[in-house]
Amino acid sequence: YGFLRKIFKDSYEPFALADPGFTCCMDIYAPGLAGVDQRIDLVLTRGDIVPTGATVVGGVERSPTGISASDHRGVVVALDLVPDAVR
Repeated sequence: YGFLRKIFKDSYEPFALADPGFTCCMDIYAPGLAGVDQRIDLVLTRGDIVPTGATVVGGVERSPTGISASDHRGVVVALDLVPDAVR
């Protein structure tokens, strides 16, 4: 992560004050979000791109037998391109 941060921007970081954005590693058999205590699923950008919103999704849906489809949650980020006039 440290190496990637030298090249890219973490698009979720400006929004992490309200929610740390943990995405891993959920216990797929336990109810709720048990075990989700790491943020390893990222949206990285570089250049003239500005994040305008971000949220973590998934993890609460369960199959009829109570198992989650994944041990990770997803990250959704809205991005805007910076117009030439603003650069």
